[in-house]
Amino acid sequence: VLGYQPEELVGRRGLDILHPDDIEHAAKAFADALEGDKAEPARMIHRLRHKDGSYRTVEVIGTNMLHVPGVNAMVSNFRDITEQKLVEAERESRLWQLQLVQQVNDAIAESENEQSLLDQLTSILTTQSSFDQAWIATCGESRK
Repeated sequence: VLGYQPEELVGRRGLDILHPDDIEHAAKAFADALEGDKAEPARMIHRLRHKDGSYRTVEVIGTNMLHVPGVNAMVSNFRDITEQKLVEAERESRLWQLQLVQQVNDAIAESENEQSLLDQLTSILTTQSSFDQAWIATCGESRK
């Protein structure tokens, strides 16, 4: 999943390849897994550094088996979900775009005059985007 040979990870802490922004969350999740129901696996999502230096989003299923004789460890299984996350983000972006277009279409249909339309469009842009302000200019002669 991450391009490392097993011997390259022996003796390294998992935190060494964890994305810096995920360390606090991962440490808490690990502590919770140690304290939680020993039979119940814990599901976590983190970004781990691939051998090539990029980060992969992985789903981790960890099970506390410290109490099992002969195992005495936290057992974790990893699954690369990077592509899945990218597809989800693209889908969310497209959904947001469609909702924005629908709001613009509704504003056009409901507006009684040009100023009302411009006011509604400005409101849509400032409430549905990261814009703090919006300014819309019209070109040509006004149709009164």
